[in-house]
Amino acid sequence: MPDRYTLSISIMNLYIVIAVHNSRDITLTFLSLLSRQSFQKFSIVVVDDGSTDGTSEAVSKDFPEVSIIKGTGDWWWTRSMNEGIKYAIDQGASAILMMNDDTYVLDSYIETIVKISQENPGAVIGSLDITREEPRRIFFSGVEKMIWWKAKGINYHDSYDLYDPSLTGLHKSVCLNGRGTLVPVEVFNTIGLLDEEKLPQYASDFDFSLRADEAGINTFISWDAVNFSYVQKTGEGKPFIKQKFGVYLRSFFSKYSQTSLSTNYAYYRKHCKWYYFHFAFSFHMLKLIYSYFKRRNAFSET
Repeated sequence: MPDRYTLSISIMNLYIVIAVHNSRDITLTFLSLLSRQSFQKFSIVVVDDGSTDGTSEAVSKDFPEVSIIKGTGDWWWTRSMNEGIKYAIDQGASAILMMNDDTYVLDSYIETIVKISQENPGAVIGSLDITREEPRRIFFSGVEKMIWWKAKGINYHDSYDLYDPSLTGLHKSVCLNGRGTLVPVEVFNTIGLLDEEKLPQYASDFDFSLRADEAGINTFISWDAVNFSYVQKTGEGKPFIKQKFGVYLRSFFSKYSQTSLSTNYAYYRKHCKWYYFHFAFSFHMLKLIYSYFKRRNAFSET
């Protein structure tokens, strides 16, 4: 593992990049949240990948200051984010905040994550992700380390554990998701963009932070920068919300699904040692099936 190092960052040219598709009302609501932020020194790039519901037109009308990039409908999340990131860098961005529009943030959110970034120059900073629905549950709070041969991440909390509002602090996390992760542009210059070829929809965010960690770049998650996810609307939440088992199994054969065989194969192939790759990949897929039965009723139990 390379020695840790830090990269200089000027947060004064922050760009928020959001990928959207046929989510006009959700996108407008999220942009309204951003317009109320206590910290306003940022620009917004919305990448609309082939929406047919008037998303781009509505954004242009209500938020003319937002830059819009139009995709062809087959970019999916990873390429959409890459196109937005490249545009922001061309405009002189010094940092990129990757966000999703199907989330909710408090008015102090960007101010909080910017302050943390300034205190940790060069680091990639992710956000605590909890459910918007009551009772509040932890969606993602970071991965301390990966044990690849066990196909296991050492998580700070299990997904859907009840959220404790006293959680605070900055913590090492080798994996960070795309729902509120601030990345200095120098990191993209060092390790490249998200992997749109092998990971077109899911896992490219985790893969990116893993590559950053492997390059010696600090990757942290802040439990003070809180992002609220509407779990029924997110791809990661769907397997747990009373989805029929047959539908869940069919998702294994779509490369745009979180449970995709091809996506998970590529992800594990990139990060596992060759001599235990096949075991780790197979074990992970079995764990996905097990998780369906273990977690699908997490909300109905309360």
